[in-house]
Amino acid sequence: MKKASLILVALLLLVGVSLSAEAKWTNWGEGIMYPLYKVGDADATAGWGPGFNGTGADQEWEFDYDGDNVGFYARFGFGGKDIDVLPLLRYAVYFQPFDMLKVTMGAPRISDYRAATFIAGAHTGRVIDGDYGAVVQLMPVEGLSAGAVVYIPSVDPAVGTVEWDQAFGFGASYALPNIATVYGSARLDNEWFNVSVDVTALQGIGLMASFAYDWTAGEEGMYVLASAKAGVGPVNVALDAGLKNNVGTAFDTMAFAAGVDAQYGLNDMWTVGALVGYDNGVGLVGSGENTPGVGFSLFPYVKAGFGDSYLKLGFVYASGYDARDSLAQAEAIIAIPIMYVISF
Repeated sequence: MKKASLILVALLLLVGVSLSAEAKWTNWGEGIMYPLYKVGDADATAGWGPGFNGTGADQEWEFDYDGDNVGFYARFGFGGKDIDVLPLLRYAVYFQPFDMLKVTMGAPRISDYRAATFIAGAHTGRVIDGDYGAVVQLMPVEGLSAGAVVYIPSVDPAVGTVEWDQAFGFGASYALPNIATVYGSARLDNEWFNVSVDVTALQGIGLMASFAYDWTAGEEGMYVLASAKAGVGPVNVALDAGLKNNVGTAFDTMAFAAGVDAQYGLNDMWTVGALVGYDNGVGLVGSGENTPGVGFSLFPYVKAGFGDSYLKLGFVYASGYDARDSLAQAEAIIAIPIMYVISF
């Protein structure tokens, strides 16, 4: 596994160097390192992590090639310097023989049919996210996209865990320029659907709302997200909020999360900001590159931007573990994270 993954990375880089000028080769990566990480009364430690972005990996790197109606990408995840296991998280190839038709195969991540919150990038579900399968998308008119997915439960056709009539998903989106984009998707295997909207009609203000429903769980399967952002000059403020039913509970005992991220741009490179949040179990504010805790969290930071890349240094206080951590407990976290995103 190690040799195969490293060989694939080398080949991707080699191909990227040799591509023609018309092709678009992009590289992207993100990660978190903690020079200081302390939980409760335990001794302070240092390292990568923990559990970056909900994948169990502390860093993720992606290599993309967008050519003339054909392309591919591969995303890897790993922790610290230990690359004995370099998991291939997602990969796909796509072919687009016509402007209105696109076919993607592999284990892709398709984000075309859902909106996401402005701070944590939280959403109510992708139509496919690392599942093994194929996606056919039609774009018959400008602004309209519709997709159908077939999920392959195993690379061995003789080993199946999903009934054939449930191994499908569907998604659609319609964009009204300078007004809004509306999204919808459903997965028959997971038996859920979601609808969401991005509002772009207000200059300098962004609004997003999303709703998901698991029709087998009824009220216990509902999940609601809302997000807003506004910018005036060098000041930018964003709000994320979410409601989610705890497993096996009634509608009136939903978990709640909210976070506010305020930023002030000092110049073209430097930004200072602070993220303040509260999360009692949704795992919204603590997702992605943001604070690692549930309960109350505070994260002042300074960020240096380099085009689409940046380096961020901050201080975190959170009153509990990450909601996705199986060891979650009500002990405070104090940490100094160094975060990076690199894109070119």
